Order: sequence, then structure tokens, then C-alpha cells
Amino acid sequence: MSDRQFASSCLHSVERGSAADVSIAPPLPIKPFIDLQQVSLVYGHGADHTLAVERLDMQIAQGEFVAVVGPSGCGKSTLMKLVSGLTRATTGSVRVRGVAVDDPIDGVGMAFQNPLLMPWRTALGNVTLPLEIIDGRDGRLKHDKAWRKSRALDLLGSVGLQGFENKFPWQLSGGMQQRVNLCRAIVHMPELLLLDEPFGALDTFTREGLWLAMQTIWMAQKFTGMLVTHDLQEALFLADRVYVMSGRPGRTIYEQAVDFARPRSPELLADPSFAALVADLRRVVATANV
Repeated sequence: MSDRQFASSCLHSVERGSAADVSIAPPLPIKPFIDLQQVSLVYGHGADHTLAVERLDMQIAQGEFVAVVGPSGCGKSTLMKLVSGLTRATTGSVRVRGVAVDDPIDGVGMAFQNPLLMPWRTALGNVTLPLEIIDGRDGRLKHDKAWRKSRALDLLGSVGLQGFENKFPWQLSGGMQQRVNLCRAIVHMPELLLLDEPFGALDTFTREGLWLAMQTIWMAQKFTGMLVTHDLQEALFLADRVYVMSGRPGRTIYEQAVDFARPRSPELLADPSFAALVADLRRVVATANV
């Protein structure tokens, strides 16, 4: 299925109603699965040091989907490194599942703007790779080859890639590669999914189709999600809450609950209340460097 066909099928897969019919859901209670308290991070030493984030606070409940927006260079990607344990905070507390994060943590899926697929592996081979790594980590087979293949094929089918499982990355469009990337990020059923602008390089039609696919996957698996994006519509369409970060050094300066019921359809983008949230968020981001 081509990117345009996939996006079109996604757009029709969500029940369509008028914008006025969009219902409002109550906000999720906050019981932190991710908890950052007064976190600062300094890169380098002496005169060459850079204060990337300063006194950053953020709490995310288990199963919640949160988006983070802000000006370029504000530390959004640094935030993901802190949460995943790839980078250790200089000061402050980073806790996931109630445990202090001092090293890379388990149970994390990650997807980036560049799909970073293995060019010598097919779409199926790329998606099964995390399962192969997990199965080989302690020398004890947790899943047999048939289960890994079945799991990967189910995911590829869910994002419209039936029949493309044996294609190599160079045989796939950018949108198709990103769909493979998303499947690979969640194939091992992570508790936490980190998304660093995975839809940023795609055209609008394909991007909106992938928003719907991402929503469907999240609703089915209920992992905790953190999305970094520059697209305010994307943030508000996908997230339960949106954090705005200031310019460097990054701090959380604003928090917006997004209470529209799910599943959210493309008609929501034209709803006046949704447009008002986008406008409010744009004003906050515009002043984030001040």
C-alpha cells in the first residue's frame, strides 16, 4: 500500500462525525511513571560548558501519552536521553517506575525522524530485530522464530504494509520506512515509547495518516508515550497533555491538558476548540525564548 493509499485508508478508518460532535474526556490522574524533579544538565566543562536544561520538572502517568514542544535547541531531545538513561542528570532527580535512572533502562522503544533501518534487512527483518536482540541477550530463547515473525507481520499489517514485508528499505518510500520504524519500536511491547519527531520529514497527508496509526497502536497497547515535535497540531492531536519548554536552558514553562475523547478523527483539526488550543500553544511557544 502506497503512502497516499495508506493515509487515505486511515482517514476513512476513523468514524467521521461533525466537529461539534467531538466529546470531552476527563483528564488522566497523575501517578508518575516518569518523574523529573529540578533536573539540570551541563555539557562540557569550564568556559566550554553548556547548560542544556535547568530545574526541569515533569511528571507523566503510566499509560499516558505526552507531547513536548518548544523552540529549537531547548533540550527536547536531551530530555529523552535523560528519561531513557542514555545521559545522566548533573543535578536533580530522574525516576522511572519509581526507580532512580542512573544507567540505560529496559523496556523502552525509540523512533526518530530518520528511520535508521538496516539496509541489508527486509522490512520484516528490521521489525524482528529487537526481539532477536532480547532473545539472545541472556542465551535463553523467550520467543521462537515463528512467534517473532507472526508478531512482526501483525504489526506491519496494522500499518498497511501487507505484501511489503520482504522489501528492503531502498524499495520503500519515506512514509513506508517510517511505518517500519514505528513497528520496530513497539514490536517488543515496551512500557515506554520515546518519539523524537518521527513524522517531521513526511508530507502532510502521509503524516496525518501516521498520526491515526500511532493513535490506534497506542490505544491497543497502552504504553507510556513521550513525543517531541515542532508540530503543534500533531502534539495536540496525539497527546493527553502537552508540555512547553523554554529556550536554552530548557525548563518546563507551560502545561496544557488535551481532553478530547479518543479515537480522534481528522475532523478534530477543524474544530474551533481544537484550533483555539493550537493558537494558545503557539502564543506560548512564541514567547518561550523571552
